[in-house]
Amino acid sequence: MGSRRIPLVVLALGIAVLSVGILLRINEVQAAPALQAVAWTLSGYVFEGEVGVYPPNSVPIQGVTVGLYCADSDAEVGYLLRETTTTDQGSYELDIYDTEVCSYYNIIETDLPDYTSSGASTIGGNVISVDWIQYLYSDLVAGTVITYNNFWDRLRITRYVATTGTDGGNDCTNPGSPCATIQHAIDTALYGDRIYIAGGTYTGTAGTVAVITKELTLVGGYAPDFAHLDPSAFPTVLDAQWGGSVVSITWASDVQLMYLTLTHGDGSGNCGSNIGCGGGIYISRTNEVQIWECVITDNVANRSGNVAGWGGGLYAYKSGVMVWGSQIVSNVANISPSTTEPSGGGGIYVNYGDVALEGNDIRYNVGSAAGGDGDGGGVYLDAVTSCDVVGNSIYGNKGATASYGGNGGGLSVRFAADCYVAGNRIENNQAHSSQAGFGGGVYILHSEVYLARNHIISNSTGSGGWVRPGGGVFIGSNQPVTLTNNLIARNDGGTYGGGLNVSSSSPGTGQVLLVNNTFADNGETGIVAEWYATLVMTNNIIAGHTTGITTGWPSTVTLVADRNLFWNTNDPITGTDGLVADPLLDADYRLQIGSPAIDAGLTVAWLTEDLDGVPRPQGDGYDIGAFEKRMWRIYLPLVLRAFP
Repeated sequence: MGSRRIPLVVLALGIAVLSVGILLRINEVQAAPALQAVAWTLSGYVFEGEVGVYPPNSVPIQGVTVGLYCADSDAEVGYLLRETTTTDQGSYELDIYDTEVCSYYNIIETDLPDYTSSGASTIGGNVISVDWIQYLYSDLVAGTVITYNNFWDRLRITRYVATTGTDGGNDCTNPGSPCATIQHAIDTALYGDRIYIAGGTYTGTAGTVAVITKELTLVGGYAPDFAHLDPSAFPTVLDAQWGGSVVSITWASDVQLMYLTLTHGDGSGNCGSNIGCGGGIYISRTNEVQIWECVITDNVANRSGNVAGWGGGLYAYKSGVMVWGSQIVSNVANISPSTTEPSGGGGIYVNYGDVALEGNDIRYNVGSAAGGDGDGGGVYLDAVTSCDVVGNSIYGNKGATASYGGNGGGLSVRFAADCYVAGNRIENNQAHSSQAGFGGGVYILHSEVYLARNHIISNSTGSGGWVRPGGGVFIGSNQPVTLTNNLIARNDGGTYGGGLNVSSSSPGTGQVLLVNNTFADNGETGIVAEWYATLVMTNNIIAGHTTGITTGWPSTVTLVADRNLFWNTNDPITGTDGLVADPLLDADYRLQIGSPAIDAGLTVAWLTEDLDGVPRPQGDGYDIGAFEKRMWRIYLPLVLRAFP
C-alpha cells in the first residue's frame, strides 16, 4: 500500500515552469544491498507442540516461511530484507550484512495453512507477539550467530455454533453437537482457532454478541449440519438488540469476520462517557481485522445524550482494517436529539492505523442525524497512516441531515497520509440534506491523496446556507493532492465549484494537480480555486457550466493551466494553449468521432491508461479528458487479380 512522492517537471504550464511534487501510486521496491560481509546470523527453529517444549516432545515443521525485516521503530514491521523456509529439521538462518544498518531487526514467522502461531522464545531479543521476535541494532555483536529464536505452531481447531446447540460443558469441536452461543465458542477457543456458525439469528446476554480479544476467524453461512457453506441459503445474523456494539474487537492481533450480518448495534459509551462509537463493529488496538462479504446495517454509534458519535457501522482506532465485498448500509453515527457535538463516519470511521476498502457497497449512511455537525456520511478516514479505497460503490450517503454543517457526503479524508482512492463510483451523496455543506462527494482536509479513475457523479453540498463549496470534490489541503482520469459530472455546489473547490491554508502549500479529468455539467461553476490554492492543470475537459474556472478571494491563488479544453457559457481562464470548442461528448461523457480533444493533449509519460483502463495514447497523441477515444483498426485482405 506504499506510495512515493515523485518530482516531475511540468512543461510550459502557463506563466512558469514548475517543479511539481506529484503523488503517484507505485510498488515499493527496496534496492538490493551491496553485499560485502555477513555481520550477523539470526537462527532458530519452528516446532509443532506446546510452547517451550523441544523434541522429542515436539515436532519440527518443514517449509515455514521466516522473514527478516528492517524497521525504524519498535512498533512497525518494516520492509523485507530477505526470507527463507525451514528445513526438514525445522531450522532456519537469516543473514544480516554489514551494509544493512537498521534501528530494529524483526523476525516474522508466517504460518502454514491450517496452522496458527502459539508462541515464541528468544535469548538475545524481545518477543513482540507469538510470530514476531525483535532485535535492537545495539543488541547485536558483529560476527556472531545468534541462536534460539524459536517459534511454536499448532493446528487450528475448528469450533461450531448453531441455534440448536448447547453450551454447558461443550468445547464446540463436534459439528454434530455444536455450541449455542457465539460468545461461548469464543471463550472456549484458543488463539487462532476458527468458529463456523450455522445460519440463524444470534443475540448476546448483554447485548454485544461477540467480544473478541484474541486471534480468531468467525465464518457464518453454514448449513445446520455444517456439511456445506451457503451464506445466501443460510444467512447468519448477529443482532445486538440495541444493547451494545454487535461485535467488539480489542487487542486481538488478527481477526477475520466472514459472511455475517451485523445489526441493531449501539456504540453509546464505547469511547468514554462523552463519545459513542462503533455500533456495528468496535475495533481498538488490533493488528488487523479482515471483514469479508459481511452486511453491516441499521447500527448507531450514539443514540442519546449530549455526546459525539463516530462510526455507526464500523469504528476502528489504531488498528489495521480491511473490508472486502461487504454491504455497509443505513447506519448512523449519531441520532441523539439533544446533542450539539460533532459526529461522523455514518458507515465507517477509522482513526489512525491502516485501512483498505475494496469492492464494497456503502450506501444510505448518515454522519449525523442529530444537532451537531456531521462529517463523512459514508466513510470518514481520520489521520490514517495509509488507505486504499478501491472499487467501491459509495451511494446516497449524507454528511448531516439535521445540523447546520455537513462535510463529505460520500467520503471524508482528514489529516491523512498516503491515501489512494481509485475506481470508485461516488454518486448521489450529499454533504447536507438541506443546508450548507462542503464536499458533496469527497471532502479532503490537509491530507495526501491520489484520486484516480473515479466516477464522481450527481453529488451535492446542500441546498441552503451561506456557502456550498465543492459539489463533487472539496480540497482544503496543505498536502499534495493529485487527480487523474476522473469523471466529475452533474454535481452541484452553487457558485463555489460544482465540480471542484480547491483552497489551501497558507501560500505555497497544498498543490493540487489535475491531469486528464473530465469536469462536465456541474451547474454554475466547474472549478473554483481560492484561499492560497495552487492548481496545476493539464489535459482536462471543463464543459457544460455557466463559468468554467474562477478564482476566489484572496488574489494569491496560483493557477497554471496547459492544453485544457473549455466549452462553457463563460471561460475567463483558459491558460496556455487552451482550446475553446465543443468536446463532442456522448451521454457517458466519452469522446465522439470528430472531437477536438482527440490527439490534442500533452504527452504525460507516467499516465499510461484512461478511466476505463484503455492504454494511452490510442492515436498520434494523448486525448484530452478522462477517456481515450478507442481506435479500431480494420485490416482488409489484399486481393490480386492475375490478368492473362
